[in-house]
Amino acid sequence: MTRPGLLAGVCRGSWLLLGAALFVAPPAWGDDALLLGAWEGGDRATRAIYGRLLVTPAFVKWSGSRANPACRVRYRLVTRKEAEAYPDALPGFDAATGVPGYTVFRLALQRRACTRGRTALQFAIPVAKPARAELVTYDRRGRPVSWGHLDRPDGR
Repeated sequence: MTRPGLLAGVCRGSWLLLGAALFVAPPAWGDDALLLGAWEGGDRATRAIYGRLLVTPAFVKWSGSRANPACRVRYRLVTRKEAEAYPDALPGFDAATGVPGYTVFRLALQRRACTRGRTALQFAIPVAKPARAELVTYDRRGRPVSWGHLDRPDGR
C-alpha cells in the first residue's frame, strides 16, 4: 500500500524532471554556430540591459548592469530560419539596404527571476554582416517588448 502523500510527491517530481529535461538537452547546432559565442550591446539601451552576452549550445548568459541583473539561463531553440525580413521588426528596420536577408534564431528562455519576464530572445543576423544581430525580446504573452542590436566584440 502506498501513502497518498508519497504518490503525489512522485508525480510532482516527475513533472519537475520533465520540465527540467526540456531545457537540459542541448539543441542540435550543426551549422547554427553563427549565433554561438560572445556578443555585446551595440546601442545604449541594449548595453544597459545585457552588457556582454554569451550564447552556448546549452545556455545564454548576460552580464547585466547596476540596474539590470546578470543572468545565466537555459534555453530551447524554437526557430532557426533564413528570411528576407525578420519577424516583429520595427518599421524601417526589417530590411537593411544591400542585405539579402537574415538568419533568424528564436530562443525560448527557461523561467527564472533574473529574466525579468523575458520568455524569448530573437536574434536576426544579417547574411551580409554576421558580426551584427538585431535583437527582439518577448514577454510572457509572446509579445515583442524591446528592440536593440548586438555586435561581436571582435568584429568577426
